[in-house]
Amino acid sequence: MSDTTALVRAGEVAPIANAPAADAAPPKMYTIVCKDGVRLEVSEKIVRQSLLFNELL
Repeated sequence: MSDTTALVRAGEVAPIANAPAADAAPPKMYTIVCKDGVRLEVSEKIVRQSLLFNELL
């Protein structure tokens, strides 16, 4: 079983793997607006992990 799956009994809530602490700052978000007006909302983590988005920074 991977660390992202868990067996949960009825009525219990499964913990989220690698969940941020309650007092952690929210992730920085970027809005990318395409020429045709399409808006992409992406987190800093996604931007940094994507070669394409990272080039935009």
